[in-house]
Parts: sequence; C-alpha cells; structure tokens
Amino acid sequence: MLIAGFLLGSLIPFTLIVILPTNKRLLDAVLAPGSSETAALLTRWGRLPVRSVVSAIVFLLLGLHRSGMP
Repeated sequence: MLIAGFLLGSLIPFTLIVILPTNKRLLDAVLAPGSSETAALLTRWGRLPVRSVVSAIVFLLLGLHRSGMP
C-alpha cells in the first residue's frame, strides 16, 4: 500500500504550493469582492477538488487491500 501512502502524502505539498496561496489571496482584506482578480481566484479555487478525489482513491485502495485484493 505504498501507492496509497504516497498519494496521501502528496496532498501536503499540493496544499502548501497550490491551494494555500489561492486561499491567502482570497482572504486578503485588500482584495475587492467584485474585482476580476477575485473572480479568477474563485474560478481557480473551484477547480481544486484534487484533495477530495485523491482521498477517495486512497480510501478505495486501502479498502481493496483490506478485503484481500492485490
């Protein structure tokens, strides 16, 4: 289950490199709510469900492993 561990561990750098800067910018008090930058950031943020997808894959892999499948 090395693959599952690697996938789960890869979420930490992904969060720090990709998601965290977007969240910080969206939470910045200087950012105008109706600006085009805000719209672009929200669009980008909406395309980042990677953590949920990877977590579901890891859950399935571990479940298959636990049930005795290779």
